[in-house]
Amino acid sequence: MLYFKMAEQIEELASKTVGINNYSFIGAVVGATYPEEARKIRKILAHSIFLVPGFGVQGEKAEDLGVFF
Repeated sequence: MLYFKMAEQIEELASKTVGINNYSFIGAVVGATYPEEARKIRKILAHSIFLVPGFGVQGEKAEDLGVFF
């Protein structure tokens, strides 16, 4: 899938800019409505913070967001 290839390329860049909290300033936008894909992307993007649209009105609840952290 294209988004997995993109995630691999982002991680390559992000891993070079990891700060003291083990995160990079390079992040990713990952939709909350696809938690299984997010789980796979999180494994690839270990050093990126996620912006997670789809929380609230689109149906995802706080208890569903653990996979994004």
